[in-house]
Amino acid sequence: MNRIFLATVFGLIFGTAMMSRAITFGPFGPNGEGGSKNGQTFTIGPGGTVFELDGFLEEDGIDLNGSAFGVSAQLSRDALPAGLGYSFTNYLSSDQADEVLSYTFTNSSSTVFSNLYFFAFLDPEIDESINTFYDEYGLTAGTAGLHGYDASQWQIDEPDFQNGTLVKNIFIGTLINSNAVPISAPNDVAMSLGFSLGNLNPGVDATVLFQISEQNHTMGSFSLVQRDIDPNSTTVITVSGSMPATSSELANPPHELLVLQGRVVHDANTNGPASPTGNGVSGVLVSLMSNSVPVMTNLTDSAGQYHFSVPPGIQAGMYAVAATGAGYTFVPVLPAQEAYFASSDPSTNTLPMTVPTLNFDFRGSASFSQQFENANGIVQIGLSAWKLNYAAGSVIGTLSITNPATSAVNFGPPWQLGLISTTNFFFRSPAGVLPDNVTNIDVSTAVNAQIAGGILAPGQSVVLTNAVEVYSRYRSAPTNSLFEIWATQQ
Repeated sequence: MNRIFLATVFGLIFGTAMMSRAITFGPFGPNGEGGSKNGQTFTIGPGGTVFELDGFLEEDGIDLNGSAFGVSAQLSRDALPAGLGYSFTNYLSSDQADEVLSYTFTNSSSTVFSNLYFFAFLDPEIDESINTFYDEYGLTAGTAGLHGYDASQWQIDEPDFQNGTLVKNIFIGTLINSNAVPISAPNDVAMSLGFSLGNLNPGVDATVLFQISEQNHTMGSFSLVQRDIDPNSTTVITVSGSMPATSSELANPPHELLVLQGRVVHDANTNGPASPTGNGVSGVLVSLMSNSVPVMTNLTDSAGQYHFSVPPGIQAGMYAVAATGAGYTFVPVLPAQEAYFASSDPSTNTLPMTVPTLNFDFRGSASFSQQFENANGIVQIGLSAWKLNYAAGSVIGTLSITNPATSAVNFGPPWQLGLISTTNFFFRSPAGVLPDNVTNIDVSTAVNAQIAGGILAPGQSVVLTNAVEVYSRYRSAPTNSLFEIWATQQ
């Protein structure tokens, strides 16, 4: 049975696209080029057509444009340097409201490609056969470059056929962040977004997602919009984009990231409810589905694990994780709720935005013997010296557990520290759910390192330094009242 588990990003859920609207297109060119200029039929909504779609890449200090004007390579025309690979894929949502174009660059050389910049260019027309294409205008929404994964450059302009400078600026590698075709000066509109890929090190790849929507759906913090000034025209064309994190950025995030991760296993019961086996399956292609569009893909590793880095602005709504082939099911790599926070400025102590959280919950119930109990009413917990890890957004500190001399009870492993539900704090790696539905981590190993057999007798204490890591969305230290200690009476 091919199982799909849903993940929800808290936020606005967009409305359903009208069935009378749709994005349709023929085959793209070998390098992702499209539009009638490139021999492709591409329609957007009830009245939009695409004249030209293409991508451009600029490398700092290198002329990739040959003898032509400028330095940027037009992907449909110009060769990239040896060792710099490029691939293009596209995904259409099931309601045909959104088309996501994926551009990936890979460094297979032993050198660094420096300060790469990618530009996505779209020149659409609205109701051209009815009222020409000189009565259109552009709008912007949001803030460009708000986060490290957003488009940092943009331009709306007449492309380059009269007085427009858009294509010229793409070729020289710099958009001017301006709208030369506002509603007060309609003309032929073209749009471009620019994304800074930074340095591409050997063995590393970088991907840009560029979304075209006829329902004003967006990803990232910024979008460009094209409309027709004719009040009878209902077509709206919206473009936006975002950059998923690379594997190296996951280890050392340059900006806020959300990570959805899990493990693909065999389903021992393909004719009924999922019955996952214990061993992960390697080499399975897993897709992250947004509005039925597979916006990201990932191959499982040797342990069957996968992960998706999801920029917070990728588009609120319902997400699903799906694997190719039948007979698979999904088990999350706990915690089911996980967010990595980072800042390019280590002195920053607050997040620059409210970060939504991807929930991917497959927690099961746990059974314990009657001797395993919440010991909070007997032992005492103390927290001290908590320090913030800015690179991860976590706080690590000292936990003390004291068994008062008056308790008359020995406590032993398993020692499990439970974290009461809170909108601010959560464990990096909880072991499961306690009988009172509180998530927990097992600190038995740390206790055993302090006292023989992990047995805490009346009058004894243990001090666990850096044994507990807690994630705080507001970067504050946790309080004693948030935690429970569960142990086994001896």
